[in-house]
Amino acid sequence: MNKGLYGKLAVNNIKHNRQFYLPYLLTGMLTVAFFYTMLYLNYNPGLDELPFGAVDVKLVLRLGAVIIGFFSVIFLFYTNSFIMKRRKKELGIYNILGMETLGIRMERVCSNAMTLAKYLNDNYGNLSVNYPGLENSEFYNIAKKELNNGFGGIITIRTGSKEKAFKFINALQIPLNVSNIGDTKTLVIHPSSTISAHSTEGEKKIAGVYDDLVRISVGIEDVQDLIEDFTQALKAAN
Repeated sequence: MNKGLYGKLAVNNIKHNRQFYLPYLLTGMLTVAFFYTMLYLNYNPGLDELPFGAVDVKLVLRLGAVIIGFFSVIFLFYTNSFIMKRRKKELGIYNILGMETLGIRMERVCSNAMTLAKYLNDNYGNLSVNYPGLENSEFYNIAKKELNNGFGGIITIRTGSKEKAFKFINALQIPLNVSNIGDTKTLVIHPSSTISAHSTEGEKKIAGVYDDLVRISVGIEDVQDLIEDFTQALKAAN
């Protein structure tokens, strides 16, 4: 990513959040301007030529600078409190967006994951498919006992080699290659070279992370579309 793009992102961020930044910016600018003005007047040689006590004028100017500083701090605290209350309300609204449809979406995610995992497990003997909803999974019994409404949306597969794993990921057209999970879109990632890149080989082994492992977070797309896409990607990887 070049510096120009960083600059554009920064400008866009400021524009988008200008209501958040503007009060602080204006308060800071006004405070600096008033302080500079007071100090300039206080140390102005012309004050000594005034017919009525320059000492008294300087005292008033210094007192004014202190008062400006005091009220600037109060205003900053008030501004911060006001903005934080507003942001909390906004964040609260954002946090509950989609809650009404969460159950429906998770039903679709679990259904898609089960269908996709079963398809991969039944049709590709060269793959090691790990999904708690499969009867041959070591986690099946405990998952069946603990999970009442589906087995989740996470599938992992071992392709046989790191090279095949990358070829498979690069050949996929529908999923996004990102590290998130639980999205409405299907997401894939190569854990060993990304989220576990700084782990030791021993730590990776304990976590079940291997060079040929691909993690899949299944979304709510049409499951037949996913099956077709995974089929062509596996063909390309082999």
